[in-house]
Amino acid sequence: MKFDELHKLFTRYFEVMEIPKEDRKKRVDLALEFYDIFLYILLSIKTDLKYDRLEEPQGYMESLNYRIRDILGDLPYEEEYIPQLSKDVIETTFRHLDEEYYFSEDRTILISQNEANTVMNSIDYVSAKRSGKTRKTWITEKDNRVRPWHEEVDELTIPIDEMFQVGNDQMRFPHDYINGSPENLINCRCTCLYEN
Repeated sequence: MKFDELHKLFTRYFEVMEIPKEDRKKRVDLALEFYDIFLYILLSIKTDLKYDRLEEPQGYMESLNYRIRDILGDLPYEEEYIPQLSKDVIETTFRHLDEEYYFSEDRTILISQNEANTVMNSIDYVSAKRSGKTRKTWITEKDNRVRPWHEEVDELTIPIDEMFQVGNDQMRFPHDYINGSPENLINCRCTCLYEN
């Protein structure tokens, strides 16, 4: 997909979120960067598989870890997120080596959108705690794509150190990669509002 098409696709995805315009731009820019590294790693695995050079998963995980850390630089994200993400992406890919979707552009786009949201929601949470914010409110997009259990916590305000009960998960914020299950994470467009 050409850059302009990809940029438009990511912009459309993030523009419905109830976040400031500059935050949307950050998510689009991060998704574009993620797209490049996830496409690279997935195509590397596919090529190595085709030419019978497939390495152990750990090598691909380390490569993905390095590339993600390089993109995120000194942003205040949660350190345990990167190895967990790399492990999940690579192990899932290895479980589905015979399925074309797991190397596809569609999957790359989905991962890129998801992880841009995950990183930015994590950064918002870490930054809010560092700045002394004391309360948080879960915000959905209030449309027909919102999961019922996300609707249940929509506009719920709780102390910043407490957990939202979201379906069967207890989550600190939307896209809480450490505590959330795939049912709560994949394609979630929710955000959190932080205040004193």
